Formats: sequence, C-alpha cells, structure tokens
Amino acid sequence: RLTKGSEIRRVAIQGKRLRTKHLDVRILASPQFHPRVGFVVPKYGRSAVSRNRVKRQLREIVRTSILAVLPPVDVVIKAHPGAYSVGFSILADELRHVLSRIE
Repeated sequence: RLTKGSEIRRVAIQGKRLRTKHLDVRILASPQFHPRVGFVVPKYGRSAVSRNRVKRQLREIVRTSILAVLPPVDVVIKAHPGAYSVGFSILADELRHVLSRIE
C-alpha cells in the first residue's frame, strides 16, 4: 500500500489522471516491482463512519479484483463527494473500467 504522505503527493502531482463520475485516479510507474495503491477520502462534511465505509469498499474492490492484474504501478484513488451515496457495485464498475485501461 501507499501509506506515506510524500509518496501519495508524488503520485498525485506527477501521475496520469483518469476520472470517473465518483472517483479521481492517478497512476504513475512504481519504483517497486509490484503495484501499490493508496486511498484519499476527504471529509466533505461527512462523518468518520461514512468515510471509513467508502475506504473499506475501495480497499475490498482493489483487493479482490484489481490488484492481481495491475502492472507495477503506483495508484492513488481519491473519492469525490458522490462516492458517499453510491453503492458498492457502482464503485467497483467504475474502478474496474478505469484501471482496465492501464497497460
């Protein structure tokens, strides 16, 4: 995982930006030999419970269906305010669609 703020900022500034309706995805070649993923879920006036739910959903989508097929890249996924109100399947479809374009 990408956990350090400096690593997330590097990907956010230098990475290629891919957008969906509810997510903003930044992608940059990884200095490691495996894919790493970081998540940014801003408050947007929501409770910690809501933020944690969105983070858990995004982590589960990446863990179950995306991480195994990613090339060695660093990915930062930022949630938009609309991500709080949509379901798991919509987030999963958007994330799979945008990350399928990586090669």
